[in-house]
Amino acid sequence: FGMMCYFFRIPDDLRRNGKVGRWGAPNAEFNWCEPDYELTDWVAEPVNTFSNIAMILSPAVFLATHVAAKNTVVIAVLEIAIAMGSMLFHGSLRYSMQLCDELPMLWFSLACA
Repeated sequence: FGMMCYFFRIPDDLRRNGKVGRWGAPNAEFNWCEPDYELTDWVAEPVNTFSNIAMILSPAVFLATHVAAKNTVVIAVLEIAIAMGSMLFHGSLRYSMQLCDELPMLWFSLACA
């Protein structure tokens, strides 16, 4: 039931107003991971932002060292796209970057279906 509520209205407790950083005030629909812009005004959530480096490097190294089937390449590229979008979103907490985070997840789901 809780998830269905998101289709109609985002709960107010998930709309946290954080500090204003280099990219402007956070305007994403969800903001619950880390305190905003605590370490620097360039990166809103540094742990979430930089942890995506492993998600970029792992499939990239795999593709560089293996001969993969076409469907495996598609999945690996989409995984890289998810990680890059996640870096953009957690680095800025902007709505447009939230879409860069979420849309590749939908494409990944469709590719796996």
